[in-house]
Amino acid sequence: MHNPLSLLRNDLIDAMIKEGNTFYVRQTYLRGINHLDENMKGAFLFTHYKDKQRAQAHVDSLRHDQYAKLYDVNQPSDKEKLYTAAGQPPGYQVFAAVLKDREWKPPAQLANHIKNYVSSRLNWKPRGKQSLTVSLLLEFGELFINLRSGEGEVKVPLKDVETGGSAAPLQVKDSKPISVYFHKNFSEAILTGQLPLKIEDLEHVADIDTTGLQEAFSLGQNADGALWIENQDVTIKGLFDPGIRSVSIGDVFRMDGSWYLITPNGFQKV
Repeated sequence: MHNPLSLLRNDLIDAMIKEGNTFYVRQTYLRGINHLDENMKGAFLFTHYKDKQRAQAHVDSLRHDQYAKLYDVNQPSDKEKLYTAAGQPPGYQVFAAVLKDREWKPPAQLANHIKNYVSSRLNWKPRGKQSLTVSLLLEFGELFINLRSGEGEVKVPLKDVETGGSAAPLQVKDSKPISVYFHKNFSEAILTGQLPLKIEDLEHVADIDTTGLQEAFSLGQNADGALWIENQDVTIKGLFDPGIRSVSIGDVFRMDGSWYLITPNGFQKV
């Protein structure tokens, strides 16, 4: 398995904190495990964030990972544990969401996997001006390969490229937007099921040009001083100003004709 990420180090933490990254999400990182090391117990990945809501969204997406945890360096105990992890405890390898090479290029074996995927799964035959462009993305701890040519653009989980998986690639262009709805009169009782979700009480505030609920939630966050409504993938609807807050728990997505309530445990179809 290709692992392009750097080991977590004290100097990396120092630099990330200096840049304003206060929140760090820990998760299991299978790519970091050296299966030839008999003393290897596990591997983890730490992803840094300036925005707490985006960090919390990452943690919420890891509900099946028993080791998922959110650290806040403003808490002395959390900060201490973060630096302890950077010390690479015996039996573990701990990585940062940072590329170990300044410019990423696929190694020879992965390049062959990409070539096979493009020809067999996408049926692309890029030539000349349609030459293939390959880039690497990291979203919520998962690595993706972005493939672009004159025949289109798709985003594919790296694991599917490596294994030739049959999962349909995510279309980057010409995707159906996911609509965002805010409540006119929200009550937490809706989250517990004590009150029903009434569609007539929802206001259509924006469309987000993406194909996945988790990515729509991510794109709906204010981060690094920028409002989510300023994102090029977001189209504002209605007459109010949704820039006053990010998309959050209790809001509703509409995708492919279905409604999804955003809950602390993910997306609940209603």
